[in-house]
Amino acid sequence: TCIDVEAGAAHAVALRSDGSVVCWGLNDFGQCDVPADLGPCIQVAAGALFTIVVKADGTLGCWGGSGPHDVPEFPIPCVQTDGGNTFAVALTDDGVITCWGDNAQGQCDVPEDLGPCLGMASGSFHMVAIQADGTIVCWGANGTGQCDVPADLGPCLQVSSRGTHTVALIGDGVHGDLDGDGSVTGADLGLLLAAWGDCPSCAADLNGDGTVDGGDLGILLGLWTR
Repeated sequence: TCIDVEAGAAHAVALRSDGSVVCWGLNDFGQCDVPADLGPCIQVAAGALFTIVVKADGTLGCWGGSGPHDVPEFPIPCVQTDGGNTFAVALTDDGVITCWGDNAQGQCDVPEDLGPCLGMASGSFHMVAIQADGTIVCWGANGTGQCDVPADLGPCLQVSSRGTHTVALIGDGVHGDLDGDGSVTGADLGLLLAAWGDCPSCAADLNGDGTVDGGDLGILLGLWTR
């Protein structure tokens, strides 16, 4: 059973429920040669001609061609990764985003004032991130307006990007408003506590790591309606 799948320029990568990784498609640059000693993974991503994954221990694996193989050392475990044309990005458990590789369009210049993030995505030569308050920040190439975040976008729940466009999922209400009443209050706290523990894809998993825990509690309290 596959639980995650991503596509590069001409290859695909899938993550099975047991943590194993499978690649297929164009393999001229070794992007489909999954390392024999890779070990279980929790997330997969594909750059144009390379594959990058988050392992179960929070470290990264990267293989293929035209890719950012010099993966930085992270003191905090990684929870998400993605690959652009010739650069890569990782999100660590504390909400920090790091980019490395080709920086010709400024796609690796993470804004200094970027706050803790819940998720991110990479286009060919640009980046998009969703901050803890649901606001969207983009940087890098902007030749087709992919970094022109609409002023009236409002809080968002998820972002995605490929090529030269950006997509955001808008929430119906306030980020952290689990009961949908337009505010973050004790009722939402009760719902979060009721979902405590492993809870992949549930609304109370505010940081998207598959578990409702102290990290999500901190986010919810930071969004509390005063």
